[in-house]
This record gives sequence, structure tokens and C-alpha cells, in this order.
Amino acid sequence: MSVGSNDGEWQSQVEQFLSGGARATELRLAAAAAPAAPAARHFSAFVSEDLERATVLAGEMMQAAERDGIAAAVQAVAANAAQVSEELPGLVQYAFELFVTHYPPAREAFTFHSLERRQPALVLASAAPNAAGAAPPEDQLDFWREDPLLNEHHEHWHLVYPMRGRPQPDGSPPRLGDRHGELFAYMHEQMLARYDAERLALGLPRVVPFTDYRAPIAEGYDPGQLTLWDGEEWYQFRARPGGAHLSDLQDPFAERPGALLADQEKFRDRLLAAAAAGQYTLPTGQVPMTADNVGDTEEANINSVDIPTTENRPSNKVYGNHHNDGHIHFMYFDNTEPYGVMAATSTAVRDPIFWRWHKHVDSVFRTFQDHQPPNDFSDQPPAVIRDSDIIVAHWFGEVAQLDGAAVGAAAFGAEQWGGDFADASVKLSGGQTLVTTGELQTAMEERNLALGGQKISYLSHEDFAYFLRIENTSAQPLDVSIRIFLAPASQQDDRTAWIEMDRFRHALDASERAVVFRRSDESAVARKPALKPADLTPGDQPSPATDAQAWCDCGWPYTLLLPRGTAAGMPLRLLVMLSNGDDLVEPPADECSSISYCGLKDATYPDKRMMGYPFDRPFATSISNTVATHNNWAWRPLLIRSLNGPV
Repeated sequence: MSVGSNDGEWQSQVEQFLSGGARATELRLAAAAAPAAPAARHFSAFVSEDLERATVLAGEMMQAAERDGIAAAVQAVAANAAQVSEELPGLVQYAFELFVTHYPPAREAFTFHSLERRQPALVLASAAPNAAGAAPPEDQLDFWREDPLLNEHHEHWHLVYPMRGRPQPDGSPPRLGDRHGELFAYMHEQMLARYDAERLALGLPRVVPFTDYRAPIAEGYDPGQLTLWDGEEWYQFRARPGGAHLSDLQDPFAERPGALLADQEKFRDRLLAAAAAGQYTLPTGQVPMTADNVGDTEEANINSVDIPTTENRPSNKVYGNHHNDGHIHFMYFDNTEPYGVMAATSTAVRDPIFWRWHKHVDSVFRTFQDHQPPNDFSDQPPAVIRDSDIIVAHWFGEVAQLDGAAVGAAAFGAEQWGGDFADASVKLSGGQTLVTTGELQTAMEERNLALGGQKISYLSHEDFAYFLRIENTSAQPLDVSIRIFLAPASQQDDRTAWIEMDRFRHALDASERAVVFRRSDESAVARKPALKPADLTPGDQPSPATDAQAWCDCGWPYTLLLPRGTAAGMPLRLLVMLSNGDDLVEPPADECSSISYCGLKDATYPDKRMMGYPFDRPFATSISNTVATHNNWAWRPLLIRSLNGPV
């Protein structure tokens, strides 16, 4: 289905509706002064009532499109936008984004531009560190937290997995995606593991959770001229000074379950107690805790085990809306509008407090995991991989044009089987040289933003490839699931430090010795297609390659696949673990999603194991001992060297 003969007209109208136009933004920013108090409370996707209204509206758009076509649905949106926006600015825009994300004909009809093109004033650099800014040393990580693709990833994850459920075109109640709660916890804990690695590279400690709600927030954050187009006007986020305190919420949030800090503390303690006990205690009885419902209840979404209610009275809640109300406390910390960046999924990760809050939120999930029995690794496949079988190669130039599987078999199979290629130059039959390595390189790149000629520095890395030598020790064909992880060497026995790099399936013939080839830009973690510096720096405007279907924007930025490392070379561990092949469901050939962080479109999550497996629970001994005593595990040292710092 398409919009019809007016495709270009509707696309233009939608772009104006969602962004306000880059020129208007430039004019607004040029005249920006102290932000004025907004006329009406602004929409936030962390306010459950707001998101519920957006979900209902998106469902109505779907029903109108089913009945009268997409053009009619767009017309209805345009006709009602001003009236709805007067009451709750930003609501209609978010509802339309939900509509495009979850209604396949709309995904086909409209180009869903990147965050930088839709909202160019939302990717500007923050203000220079000062009393109200991300004071040193937190400002050293501004480049990472403010990366436009990172912010877009977080925005789109919450669009793909909205806490009030996915709207349905047949008018039936919204439904959550498969294993939504578990994925909420896993995706955010992976973000934390990656952020921790960046902190360690700078000599900073890992994120300290924000556990004391009455303590001063040492980290301030000043977003500068960061400005959101809400369909009617420009909304400029405000700063939070260093040392600010949270306070009990007043109107319009005074009736929320966690409005009082005392209630948030009560919900915190109850959630942690339930996680330790492995069960919830409700007025109706006890409910076993699972990896899925712990995320549902902590978030909290429509599958929370809490008493079902459309009301938000504290008396109706046992476990509250802990995560979401936390966002409200931080965005509205002194009960004054405009909000801070914690109000929006497209900006929240910019603030250092996001990471401290989520490390605290994650403690509920971690407590639940810590009280589970260790994984039993006796059910592993009859496949062998050794430390020397993990081969990493620079993958560039004419070598990258070759058949990787054929190159791997010729260079590392047959007579070369078992040889150590940690750091070597291998001559190929065509005259090319394949360089294997124990060191990967990153660099800070620079590019123009779409707005005002501003430049940003962002992290990227060289392309690389894995060659993994795997032996099937059985006389039967065998499928294996290959799981690749990375962790700072100093944290290698801490299961919370491991970063997922890739996850895929491979078929082996009986008794086969295979060299499995996998490019870094095929990662199951990364957004598809993988965006590289050449895609991001075509000039003053972002490349069309940055645009994709709404669902495709869900996934980790390829440029941030590797931690930055250090100029001297940061020691890490690269780990490969083989599990049974039927653990994984291979995505369809045309599937664009990051299956690790986003699952499959409208389908069952494609891994039978718990998310994060094998690091989803404590180890019986240690990670080091497990690797040493299992033939289907292997690891090797890897240095990541930054070509332009830090020292």
C-alpha cells in the first residue's frame, strides 16, 4: 500500500509536521534566550498516561488507514494536531512515530528520517562545562553520551518497545513485544557495560548507582540550546545544576505512585526484596518472579505484576512505576518547567544521571539473577574451539572484496589448522595480503551537523573480521550458535562487564573442521545497514543512507561497536562461546533489525536462552575457570588502541 499520487506532498507534510524545518530551527536558535515557561505541560514518553494517550491515537490512525487509506489518516492527523497539541504538546508527533513504526503500510509509505534530519536541534553539543554543566570528569564522555546515533538508538528502542504496548490496526488492546520486560533490562544493562568500558578507558570508575534519592546529584548537565520541535513550537530543555536535589513531585505529577520520595524508596525496597526472594508479594497472593516480569514490573509497563488499574493512586500500587517515575523526578527535579533532557527518549542518555539511575534500576534485575542457580553447561554441543582459533583480521581495501569464507579456509584451514595467527601477514593466492591482528584501532572523527554548520567529534573504528576455527567432534551434522563477547581485561571475571559483540548460527558437516567467517558490520547487535563515517559525512546534510524503515533504526550504532580504548592500547578479552544451534532462529534474509537488542519484527525473540547468556547468572566457579575447563569456550587478549587519545 502506498499513499497514492500525492506521495511527495504527504512526505513533505509529514517532515514539516515532525521537524518544523531546519531553517525555522536555525532562526529559533539564533534568537534563543532564556527558555520561556511553556503554556502547557509537555508530552513525555516516560509518563505512562501520556504514552497511553499516544498509543490510543496511533491505533486510531491505523484504523483510519485501514478504513480509508494512509492519506486519509495523515489528513486526520493534520486536522487535529493543533487542537491536541494545545492540550499536550508533543503528543501527536509521538503518536505518529508509533503509527509509522508499527503499521507496515506506513513504513512502506514514508521515509522515516534519522533523528538528525527529523530533529536537527536535538543533536547539538551541550554547553561547555560550568557550574550547571556536566562538570569534570563527566564532560570527558560528552562525545559518547551525545552521539546522535546513540540517542537515536535509545529513542527507537522505546518506539519499537513502547511500555503501553504496540497499537493494533484492528482496534484490539495494545500488546507488548515478545519478552519485552527481559529485553528492557538486557538492552539497558548492555548500554551500561559499554559505558563502563568507556569510563575505564579514561581512568574513571564504573558507573556508581544512584541509590540514595535524597543525596545531592553531584553531576549537573546543561544541554545548551538543545531544542525539540513539538509540532507547534520549539521546546528548549533546561539545565540541572550540579548538587541539585530531588524533591517530592508537585502538580501535575503529585498523584503519581512515586510522587513522594518516601514512596519511591518504598517501591525500591520492595522490588529488591522481591528479587532476592524470587517472588512478588501482592494482596492477592505471591507471584513467582521471572526474567521477563521483573523487567515489566520495574519499568513499569502494562504487564507489571502490580494490581491492574488505570489509575495511578499510590494506594493501588505495591511496586509502583519505579523506573518511569524516576525519570519524572529527574526531569522535573525542582517542580519547574521546562523539563530536563531525562524527559525524552531521544535525549535522556545525554545526561550522566541517566546512567547512574539505570545502574540502580539494573540492580533489581541483577539481584534476581544473583539468586538463580548457576547455568549448567553440560548440555553444550560436541564442538571444539581453542584460544588460538579466534583470529581477528583487518578487513579493508581489496581484501574486503574477496569471499571471506574461501579466504578463511585457504589461509587458516587444512595445513594451517592449529597454527597461531594472533598477529601475522598472510599472502593470499590472488596476491593480496591479509593482516591478522591482536590490536584494533579506533579514532575520533569529525563531521558537520545538519544545523548551523556546527561540528561534532564522534567515535568510530576500523572494519575488521573474525575467522573462527571450529571442529565438530561428532559423526553427525551439527548446528552451533556462536556467541561473541568483549570485556576489559581488568573486569574479565565480572559477568556484568561483558559486552555482546555478535550472535549467529553456523552449520557444520559431520566431523568437519570449519573456518567460520564473520564481518564486524554483520553484527547482530548493530543497526542495519551499518552506518560508517563515509555515510555520516557526505557534506552539510546527512546521507540518505542514514534513513531506513522505522524498525531498522532500532539497533546499536556500528561506529560505537568497539570501546574507544587508549592511545597506549587498552587490554580487553575477546570471548567466543558455542552453544546448541537450535538456541537461535536465523532472521529472514530481508530482516533489518538488530536481533540482539531489538528481536525480530512482530515475532518471537530469536534466542531460546535467557538474554545475556551465558552471563545471565552467577558462575559455579569463575569465568576464567569455566573457559579453561570447557572445550566449547575460548578467549584471547585484544588491545584497542585509540589513534587520538586518551592517554
